Amino acid sequence: MPFSHFFRFLSIFLAISVANSIAASNAGKVRSVIGDVGHKKIKSTDWEKPRIGNKVHEGDLIRTMMESQITIGLPDGSAISIEENSIVSVAELVSEDGKNISTTDIKKGKVRFDVQKQANKESSIKFKTGTAVAAIRGTEGIIGASENNKFIASLINGQLEIVMGGKTTTINGGQTAIPNGDDLVVLDLSNSGTTDLFNVIDKILSDTTLTADSLNKLIIEKNLDLEKAVELAKQSLKCEFAPIPDQVKDTSIVIRAKCTGADSMEIAGQKREAKGNDMEFTPNWAEDALGIKKFSATCQIGALHIPCGQLTTNFVGLPKESVAAVNQNEPLLTVSTASPVSVSNPAAATIEGTFNTADSTATLFVKLGSYTSPNLVPLSANGQFTHTVSISERLRNWNEKAFTIEYSSKTLGTKTIVLALDVDKSNKATNNITPTLAMKSKDSLKCYVKLNLDKLYDDEIIYSYSIDNETANVSSRYKNKTVITQNLTSGIHRYTFNVTDLAGNSSQITKTLGCFPPRRHTLEVVGGAAEKRIRAPKPPSGYPSNTVFENLTFKVTNIPDNDPNYIKLITISQKGKKTILRPTDFQSNIFDLQLELEHNATTNVTINVIMKNGSVLSATKSYKVQ
Repeated sequence: MPFSHFFRFLSIFLAISVANSIAASNAGKVRSVIGDVGHKKIKSTDWEKPRIGNKVHEGDLIRTMMESQITIGLPDGSAISIEENSIVSVAELVSEDGKNISTTDIKKGKVRFDVQKQANKESSIKFKTGTAVAAIRGTEGIIGASENNKFIASLINGQLEIVMGGKTTTINGGQTAIPNGDDLVVLDLSNSGTTDLFNVIDKILSDTTLTADSLNKLIIEKNLDLEKAVELAKQSLKCEFAPIPDQVKDTSIVIRAKCTGADSMEIAGQKREAKGNDMEFTPNWAEDALGIKKFSATCQIGALHIPCGQLTTNFVGLPKESVAAVNQNEPLLTVSTASPVSVSNPAAATIEGTFNTADSTATLFVKLGSYTSPNLVPLSANGQFTHTVSISERLRNWNEKAFTIEYSSKTLGTKTIVLALDVDKSNKATNNITPTLAMKSKDSLKCYVKLNLDKLYDDEIIYSYSIDNETANVSSRYKNKTVITQNLTSGIHRYTFNVTDLAGNSSQITKTLGCFPPRRHTLEVVGGAAEKRIRAPKPPSGYPSNTVFENLTFKVTNIPDNDPNYIKLITISQKGKKTILRPTDFQSNIFDLQLELEHNATTNVTINVIMKNGSVLSATKSYKVQ
């Protein structure tokens, strides 16, 4: 695998060197070394431990052991990583007449690569394993052989042309090729191009008892499991990048990033600890490596490796003393970016193409809604332009329908190209604002609650609620800020109100609310309301108390399930004395109270019951003690 990385480096370097008529360089630089790595130079018989900054030349061998890795930086800014348990050789490296020809021989293991786009169409960048040869042009992914020497190629983006057994197979970004007898089968897998998926497939291919159909099904199932794990990990992942210029003249650039929820981040072969720290990466390239530079970020969360961003700039170099004549008959404007422009993760779209350089005063703008790029003509080298526009809900531009690319020259004319825009609103990178739900008002008598739904910008929101932790009920879908009115169920219940957008961002409110609609409740005094006569012997002469005790029993009826929660307050009054019962005193809808009555007197006892629906129940009972 490492070898194939080397091959790519060489081919890229050659292409750039020839294009600029500068002496070729056939060396890459070591950017990082982890664990037990060996480097054997072409004229040496000894394995040496490589150090950061060391050069790697054509004919060299690289060997990695268990849990080891080496990353090589290429002259054009590309980076290749030779993964653990691999042996790689740079078999061929030629740069002449504007062509870059290189071949990387992967003796064992796998190579992860991120190759810059090749400007010269005659350049040839190849990876060779024991069973296949693959050619690339501007690609990010991984290639190699399983433990039992079966070919695997997998791409995040770009294109790869594979020749095996005399047959040619082409795979694109998001696809993975694995052997099926003497042929290759191509699978669309969401985790294509990642080390994690390669390792999963490697393990599955080692099971010789599986049929071709069952093997493919198992790979698809494991990819889904991996996808779920990645999506779960992404929920806590938040990465921010400082803007970089659209064009640079120096041979390096500083990339600043901050990422929470990740253990580490890797860009251009440089790995930094994340965990909310400020990180800085400094990719570099050769002086003659003019053109577009792309830098992909990979975040590690536990054992998972997740693409978490991409930045693009254009290396224009220092001004040249003279500029070659241009052909005014060349097309005014061409755009290589396909339509529709799909935006998911990263939440950005990169527009690429070429323009006629005959008029240096011409203008070239990329427009999206109210956004207009700077004039890209002076910012682009050799008539090749690239411009990246961040797109998301937070930026309020994810509902735009199309990009407009406008070229205008007073001498050559004008040309406009329109590219449709397709934004994946189910991805948290683009759908990055969580809708909010807040309590606005409630009415326990009319039995409703009003909720404010906010912070959604043409995002589809699913509203649901549950009562007493039972199964949620989906009530409606919304696309704009609104007030949701939710009816309440009679009685006191615990409600959970929830809103979830297309990407799974959600907010919820949990409240205990009461609903007490108008109802004809009744107050019943046990024994009736008629006067009750009580015969009681006179207390003995000299006895200090003249009091007789009597039990009063009453009940509130015609309330749902005899639930005392419908009662707000009870007062029992007699001869200036008042007893108050509050909800904490309620055990049921039946109440017992011991009265103190005077001997040889009539006592009137008045009961008032205030219901939560506002109604008041009253009853009076007289007691005459003789």
